[in-house]
Amino acid sequence: MDEVVLSPDGKRLAWKLHARENGAGSGLLARLLAYFGARPRAMISLWVSRLDGSDFHEIGHEEAPPMHVWPEAIREAQWTPDGRHVSFLFQDALWTVPAE
Repeated sequence: MDEVVLSPDGKRLAWKLHARENGAGSGLLARLLAYFGARPRAMISLWVSRLDGSDFHEIGHEEAPPMHVWPEAIREAQWTPDGRHVSFLFQDALWTVPAE
């Protein structure tokens, strides 16, 4: 977990998470995909939840860039003043996504 941001009304949280995934789990399929060259990918995702952690759900994700271009990653997540969207910087542009 990289960032957790409290909503303006104090009832919800926005979470920025990093995860390494290959989409196949850790079973036979994952081993077969690895054998054929599929590599795990690092993902950055935005999630929202209630303050107690309930209703935790993803509102968007992006493949993480290589470390040498890390400034292009999703950063500076924050809620809009009305608490209906989460904004963030990505590749030097301001983005906003619904938090519902």
